[in-house]
This record gives sequence, structure tokens and C-alpha cells, in this order.
Amino acid sequence: MANGRNAEPAVVADKMSRIRDAHVAPLNRLADNIADSQGLPRGHVPYVDPDQGGVNARLLVLLDNPSRKQSPEPAPVY
Repeated sequence: MANGRNAEPAVVADKMSRIRDAHVAPLNRLADNIADSQGLPRGHVPYVDPDQGGVNARLLVLLDNPSRKQSPEPAPVY
């Protein structure tokens, strides 16, 4: 998928409809559990993109923020 496609509402809607697909469901449940434990709305902790490998990936890198454009403030340190 080309860079910038996530700016298209239809692309985001399609991905959100697939965040419970088997290969990303466990990781996205973890994101929800983290959000719940911190009193954040679900979806505030970024979900794993269903177009990626999810639990089948050979390497998983978790970053504090998928893009600095999204938030001008640093992520909290726990």
C-alpha cells in the first residue's frame, strides 16, 4: 500500500473493520487492555495494521507513537 493511504477515510474504515482478524486480534486486544488499564478510550493506543503480519510477523517493533504528526507531545513514560 502506498504511503499516505491512511489519510483516506475509506482505507481507514476498511482497516478498522478488520482489527479483529485472527492475525492481529491478540495484539489489538493487548492495545485495548493497555488503554483500559490507563483509563484511555479504546483506540487511543494504536492498533496493529491488519495489512501487516501481526502475530505471524518475524519481528514486532512497538513504538511509543506511530507518527509525531499525530501528537505534538511526547508519550508518557511509565
